[in-house]
Amino acid sequence: LTISGQNYYSAEEIARKLLPMNATSWLDFDVQKAVSILSSDVIIENVSVEKKFPDKIMINIVERTPVAITMFSENGRTNSFCVDRSGVLFPCENSYKSTKNSLPIISGLPIEYMSYAKRIPAKYRSLIEQVEEIWKINPAYFAALSEIRVVPTNYDGYELMLYPLQS
Repeated sequence: LTISGQNYYSAEEIARKLLPMNATSWLDFDVQKAVSILSSDVIIENVSVEKKFPDKIMINIVERTPVAITMFSENGRTNSFCVDRSGVLFPCENSYKSTKNSLPIISGLPIEYMSYAKRIPAKYRSLIEQVEEIWKINPAYFAALSEIRVVPTNYDGYELMLYPLQS
């Protein structure tokens, strides 16, 4: 196996994820099943698997990149989740600690329950795209903010409340 593109998972962890396939040889290796197994992980945004004759299997992984952090309370417990550019919520794991400190916190997004690979409602995805564009230009723009709060309005829209880091 040749695995590339991953930051969060090690090559050994990816290989372990593929163990249920029970492939004992290059011929037994099912490319579609491998793609299905790896794509089911919420942290993996895209994966390509290719068999190269006579004995190589090339796996290229694209992991989700967080652009913001949001909070979600369930059963009296508050957890933080990362949000990628398409609005998919996924756990903020240790591998994102370096970027996690510079990501803006967006609160007030209407998330009723958390499920595997949950997406934020469609009307808020443009907000996430705009945050990503600003973050790409200069992440320091968010350094003065402690939080961006989404406040729903009466006319099916929303407003943003910006909370400065220092009042």
